[in-house]
Amino acid sequence: MFIGDDGFGVFDPFGRRRIEREYREKQLKLAENPKIYRMKAGHKIKCPVGGGYILRRGKALAKKWVGSPSGPLSREREERQIFTLTKSDEHFRAVYEIPVEQQGHLIVVFHTRSNGFALKRHMKTLQRLFFDHLKLKSVMMRASTPRDDRPFNTKDRRMDLVTYETEAGTEKRTVLFKTWLTMCQRSVATDRFDQTAGDDELLWCSPHVEVDDELRRQLNSTLPLNHPWKF
Repeated sequence: MFIGDDGFGVFDPFGRRRIEREYREKQLKLAENPKIYRMKAGHKIKCPVGGGYILRRGKALAKKWVGSPSGPLSREREERQIFTLTKSDEHFRAVYEIPVEQQGHLIVVFHTRSNGFALKRHMKTLQRLFFDHLKLKSVMMRASTPRDDRPFNTKDRRMDLVTYETEAGTEKRTVLFKTWLTMCQRSVATDRFDQTAGDDELLWCSPHVEVDDELRRQLNSTLPLNHPWKF
């Protein structure tokens, strides 16, 4: 038996499989969103949603991969503009950015009080801000816990796996993923339509963007059975 460069018992004298694998890995790294590691809320600006919310425009520092899939990669630091929506009396804070026109990125949501009804109301406010006022077409988000998350008084089950049925089959996702899928109306698992997406990524779609019947059927087929909303 010949052991090639990939270590799977395949004779590959020119290392083509290794080169192809490394090329794909670099492509994925270059496609990653920049990793934000420091944020500053900045100064207060006019908040279009009212209701006691405060909006600030600030800056974040992030690291991203630069280079070419056929050459070396390196990490580069960049400064990004961010916005922070808060309602301090209800311990709510959401940080987002608009990396490209009409495309948002919800970076993190903090809600230190364990109150699902209040969180749902805050997410409705974010929905109005994103799609009614900012006129975004979609917002990227991830069902992951923030690095500076505060400890729970009880067992934290957000990253526990749950299974649910859809028209397209059985899905296994985290509790947090299913929570966002329920609260963020017109959100969808990104990896159902993009093979390069992670299994914790969601795309929150604007209610003002029309979809045809076939796409609506496909989107609805990815949602849990008896879901509280449909596309």
